[in-house]
Amino acid sequence: MNGEITELIARRRRQLYVNSVLYYRHCTSIISDATFDRWAYELAELQRKHPAESEAAIFASEFSGWDGTTGFDLPWNRDIENRAAYLVKIAGKCAEDFH
Repeated sequence: MNGEITELIARRRRQLYVNSVLYYRHCTSIISDATFDRWAYELAELQRKHPAESEAAIFASEFSGWDGTTGFDLPWNRDIENRAAYLVKIAGKCAEDFH
């Protein structure tokens, strides 16, 4: 098993999970659609090519069958929701600092 691949899969899952929550539940985004798409299809390909690493990485069941087309149907997760809410709060604070 390749630990670097496992970590890349885990990182992409966390990034896509948080950004899906931001987009679908908080109506905001911190990355471009192009970046989301690139990461999403990269993850789908990584999972297809490296099933053992995919199973070993965090959120294996949540991303089972992930094809990269949408994060709309990812299940609710308290930690991910808290991370997304924190980013929304920080973004609002940063915006206030510039006014």
